[in-house]
Amino acid sequence: MAEKEGKMNDDEYHCKAHNVEKIIEDYLRDNGFDGLYYEIECGCEITNLMPCSGSGLDCTPGYKIPTPEDHELYGETDWIIGPKPDTPPRGEKETK
Repeated sequence: MAEKEGKMNDDEYHCKAHNVEKIIEDYLRDNGFDGLYYEIECGCEITNLMPCSGSGLDCTPGYKIPTPEDHELYGETDWIIGPKPDTPPRGEKETK
């Protein structure tokens, strides 16, 4: 049976998904980021973007930061991807 016009087959879908990952990777590298994170509970390094198979649309560009002492989601690790240490949480304004 022929594919419906406008519907991607699996090969086309994976090719387009790879292109989106490449665009995101290039942006992160060009702007000095180390990866993506989502509310510190999820993060991925630039060399292994979106291993969760997510789109990355809810993620924020981030930096390698020391693992917080109360951070238990990833077990033993020296760093996670998160905001710059001097950056206020999303939605809060920086005070001088």
